[in-house]
Amino acid sequence: MLKKSLFIYNWPYYISENTIPSFEKKFGVKVTYDNYSSNEEMLAKLQAGASGYDLVFPSDYTVIIMRDQSLLEELNMDNIPNFKNIDERFKSLSFDPGNKYSVPYFWGTTGIGYNSSKVAKVDSWSILWDEKYKGRISMLDDMRSLFNPALKLSGFSVNTAEQSQLEKARQMLIKQKPLIKAYTSDTYVDLLASVIYGWHRVIAAIFFRR
Repeated sequence: MLKKSLFIYNWPYYISENTIPSFEKKFGVKVTYDNYSSNEEMLAKLQAGASGYDLVFPSDYTVIIMRDQSLLEELNMDNIPNFKNIDERFKSLSFDPGNKYSVPYFWGTTGIGYNSSKVAKVDSWSILWDEKYKGRISMLDDMRSLFNPALKLSGFSVNTAEQSQLEKARQMLIKQKPLIKAYTSDTYVDLLASVIYGWHRVIAAIFFRR
């Protein structure tokens, strides 16, 4: 039996504008929907005692942290019959064997959005270090996503745990910092839209969807 209220904590832009109103109308449930900008922001809030959420959307590595800190309850798969329709390659992954605490929701990739009338060609992550675009670059305010381009440019795996490789990527990001207009996971869609319609000076943005 559904409760009369549902509290959800999610990334921005992860559901359609019609999803919550349609759900509330169909099931008679009031949804309180909050957003966070990074796994770290979400984790800090829950660690500080914000325990009233029914559903959160952590990325892979954060599931491990939340599990170890007893911030997650085990799932009852009897309540999730559509789990059987999820592709097997997304089930029982290393961060949650047996899907005891999580089910896959989004899978995605990393890319660059840009105004093609201002940027002739984008075929490498190195453009995000190009000084001629100083003050016109936006990067996601997300630790994993931020390191990905630096690691790839250095020829390393984005999943590396080698401290020397991570340090090299960190130094690249420090060097890049003066070129960045904004680190944001909340407004990158607005920034990208402003790029397309010429309302803003930002002409390159990195985005990542899980």
